Amino acid sequence: MRSPWRRLVAFAALVVLIAVVMTTTAGAAKPVTLTIWDWGSPPPSALGALDKAYMASHPGVVLKRIHQPFNSYFTLMRAAMAAHTGPDIYENYASPYVFDYYQGLLPLTKYVTAAQRKELIGWNYVSTGLSNSGTPYAIPWSGQGINFYYNKALFKKAGLNPNSPPTTWAQLLSDCAALKKAGIIPIVAGFKDGYYAEWWTDVLSMQYVTRSQLAASYATPNWSSASIAKGFALLATLYTKGYMTPNSQAIPLFPDTVNNFGDDKGAIFLGLSANNANYSQFRGDKVSPNLGAFVAPLVPAGKLQSQVFDYGPGLSWTISSQTKNAAADYAYLTWLASAQSQDQIFKSSGTFPNNTLAHPATTDLLGQTILGWIHKYPTYLGQVTLIRSNVEVIFDKEAPLILTGQTSLSSGMQLVEQAQQMVTPIPPAH
Repeated sequence: MRSPWRRLVAFAALVVLIAVVMTTTAGAAKPVTLTIWDWGSPPPSALGALDKAYMASHPGVVLKRIHQPFNSYFTLMRAAMAAHTGPDIYENYASPYVFDYYQGLLPLTKYVTAAQRKELIGWNYVSTGLSNSGTPYAIPWSGQGINFYYNKALFKKAGLNPNSPPTTWAQLLSDCAALKKAGIIPIVAGFKDGYYAEWWTDVLSMQYVTRSQLAASYATPNWSSASIAKGFALLATLYTKGYMTPNSQAIPLFPDTVNNFGDDKGAIFLGLSANNANYSQFRGDKVSPNLGAFVAPLVPAGKLQSQVFDYGPGLSWTISSQTKNAAADYAYLTWLASAQSQDQIFKSSGTFPNNTLAHPATTDLLGQTILGWIHKYPTYLGQVTLIRSNVEVIFDKEAPLILTGQTSLSSGMQLVEQAQQMVTPIPPAH
């Protein structure tokens, strides 16, 4: 007869075995699904390749990526948060834009490591108090610069030196005059959606303040300031002189204006060193063999003695406060922000990295030049790059009206300033 003790031990072993099998089976049958929203930039193919690589090395995770239309992205995001129906992860900007939605986002202090705080540039723009020591509500990802591209063949056709782009505002005006005289549209433009005016105002107005004044404007910008007025006035000068695409106030930036430059329909375009509208995007266009680039020319009576590069963190990823998989969400974002992943997406889409350990490499000579600017020039972020969501709506609406003279610069910027007074305050750092 078997002893009760032996039967008890056998029964206990069986219970443990069943528990192990059930746990293993459940784990295999129910992988964690992480739903991600983005607005299709970087290109879906580039992000898709990264997602595929992550799932291959993490078989217990399924990534479900949904590309939302950019023009309605943030409206959809706000509605999803209100209804508690959104994804686990949202794409966002690496800017105070995050704080327009932060009440629906997960604070990330418990997940961020000391190494990440050191390696990734831009924590202050997505943290409370706009401080590196504040509570982060996003993980900054990728870099973004605003710079000019130009068509060397059209410069040559106008009698200009194709290898000598303008470095001062006076030279830019002179080059535009020569291009116009030669029957060439000097600057490819499109202001219907307002974004192009944002870029121009950013690179021009930032030159009328000191670095410390610019930094002070990030949390509480003054849209009626002299620097904004001067920067926008320079843009308006180019428009009124006829140096921009005819009827540009009715042309959207994406994709029309970007495509027009790529199709040789003008000599100069203000674009990005980022995840779109960058040099690699133009490599598939007519302009490719004649593509050149330069940083913003020095403005008249500005604060700078030499040129700078308007460059800083670009995008970010945020985690919904409603997620049930916070640890898995952040593990994926940690991988996405790694130097290796950022090197890969630079290779596939020209998306610039914000990880200081990344080593982006390209055989494209112009790409090499632009990468070198990050170290060659002092880097600044203009006030407009950090614009808040409701302020951007008014800015983008007023910009075409100001350019066409339907409203005055002072009246338009006053409306923008009124919108600024209504933004969700950035929580203080504790």
